[in-house]
Amino acid sequence: MSNLQETIQDLLNKKLEITLSGKTYNLHVIDWKKIADEHEDVMEQTEGMDDEEVGEFLCDHETELIQITEYFMNDACDEKVEDDKWLPFGLLGLSHHPDHYAETNHEGLLLLDISKGKQDHPTVILFKKDKAQIVAASVEELDIRTVN
Repeated sequence: MSNLQETIQDLLNKKLEITLSGKTYNLHVIDWKKIADEHEDVMEQTEGMDDEEVGEFLCDHETELIQITEYFMNDACDEKVEDDKWLPFGLLGLSHHPDHYAETNHEGLLLLDISKGKQDHPTVILFKKDKAQIVAASVEELDIRTVN
């Protein structure tokens, strides 16, 4: 899995495009572990608050995890991510350096199927409009290009 993490790290903060099924999309690669850790730090600040206070606090401190979960996932997808079966790594159709992920006209979420344990070449899944489909046998098979 470390080679996979290196591949993802190499793609972070770059202007990228990906071609899937003959269509080209902007690709925004994300570091899900970092996003989840930052969310956890924010959630620790809500300890001792009641539900209403938590809601108000999160309105002012919305995390990347909350935005991605709300706009790119449904409950079934979110559950697989929480259960460490799928690992989000790419958002399709956003600007190259989005200020936020609250985009309803996105082109989907790329995830790695890590349900079979630690492997260096997990299957790539596209999750869009509440449907998951396999788009590549591994990240290496994806047609990803840097844009100037």
